[in-house]
Amino acid sequence: MSSMTRILAILLVVFAVLLGGFAWFLASRPATTPQPVAPTPVAQTQPDTARVPVVVAKKALEAGAPIPADAIEVVQWPVAPATGFADPGQVRGQFLRLDVAPGEPVLASSLLRGLQEQLHEGERAVTVPIDEVTGAAGRVRPGDWVDVFMTFNQGGEVGQTQSRLLQPRVRVLAYGERVLGGAEPQAAGRQAAQQANAAPRTALLAVPLVDVNDLILASRNGRLQLVLRPAGDADGTDPTLFVEPAAVLSARTGLDASARERLSEPANRAYAGTGLGGIAGAAPVAARPAGAPRPVGRSVEVLRGNRSENVPY
Repeated sequence: MSSMTRILAILLVVFAVLLGGFAWFLASRPATTPQPVAPTPVAQTQPDTARVPVVVAKKALEAGAPIPADAIEVVQWPVAPATGFADPGQVRGQFLRLDVAPGEPVLASSLLRGLQEQLHEGERAVTVPIDEVTGAAGRVRPGDWVDVFMTFNQGGEVGQTQSRLLQPRVRVLAYGERVLGGAEPQAAGRQAAQQANAAPRTALLAVPLVDVNDLILASRNGRLQLVLRPAGDADGTDPTLFVEPAAVLSARTGLDASARERLSEPANRAYAGTGLGGIAGAAPVAARPAGAPRPVGRSVEVLRGNRSENVPY
C-alpha cells in the first residue's frame, strides 16, 4: 500500500467517525414539543352600509294626475332603481302614466313623456293637413310660430271666395316626421331616405281650447295656409273689435250671475261649438240687374218682323 492510499483511508475513517458522532448527538437530544402557531388575525369585512336616496310614493298616486309635493318622500335604499329619481323636484308636478302604490319608487317609465309636456295650460294639440304650398314650402320647424290663414269658397264661384286670418301666432309642435324636443329623423337605406325627404303632409299645432272648433271646421271645409312669422313678433289682433260668432248650443234660460260668467270660460265656449257661418261669414249677395225703365204715360206696341217695341203717344 502506498503512502497516498494510506492517507486517503485514514481520512475516510475519520469522516465516518464524525458522521457517527453527529448521528448519536441527534438521537440523544430530548424531543421538543412544537409551539402552537397563533392564527393570523383576519380583518373582519364590515358590511357596506352605504345608502342612496330614492324618491318613493308616500301615498297612492293615480295615473293621469299630477304628483303633489306632499305625496312623495325621499328614503334611503341600498341600491338605486335604474330609472328612479333622487331629487323630488324632478317628479313634482309631473303627470303619471301608471298608478304608483305607497312605498314604491317613482320611475321614469311611470311618468307621461312626449308632446304632452310641450303643451301649456289650456292648450290642445291639433293636427292639420298641409302640402308644399300651404306648409310654407316645408321650411317650418317644430318650435316655430306661424299664422294660420283660411280660404273658403261658399258657393263655388270666384266672387264668393273668402280669405282671412283664422288664428294668429300658433306654435308648431310637430311638422311631418320632426317633433319638438326630438331628434331629427335618421334615414337608413333608400326607402327611409325617400321618406325622410318627402314633403310633410301634416302639422301638429298647439291651439287654445276655445279655438279648436274653428281650426277643425276650417280644415274640413276650407283650405289652411301656414304663414311663418318672427318669434318675437307680438300678436296685434283684437277680437273684441268684431262681432262674436253665435254658438251652436244656446245657453239655458234662468241661469244666475255665477253660471252666466262660466259661459265665457274656454272649456264651456268650446263645448257650445262654432258653426261654419261663424268662421266664414255671410256670402256676398250679387246685386240684381235693374230692369228697363217703364215708359211713362200711354204706349202702343209696334211689331216689326220679330221685334216688339212700345211707342208712347
